[in-house]
Amino acid sequence: EEDMQDAAEAMEPNSSAAVLVWENVWARKVSQAMRNAGGELVAFERVPHEVVQAAREWVVEQANA
Repeated sequence: EEDMQDAAEAMEPNSSAAVLVWENVWARKVSQAMRNAGGELVAFERVPHEVVQAAREWVVEQANA
C-alpha cells in the first residue's frame, strides 16, 4: 500500500501509470511494449517468493470476505 501511495504522489495531475509485477520472463514483452508506447520504467525490484505468497493469500481472503 505504501509503495502505491509513493507512486501516486510522484505523478503529475491528469497522468496515468501502470504497476507491473511479475515472476516470469514473459513479462519482458509486456514491459517492452509499454516502453514502445512511450512508457518509462521507474523501478525494478525483485520481490521474495514469501512476500508474493502472502500477498496472494491476502487477496484470496479479501475475495472470500
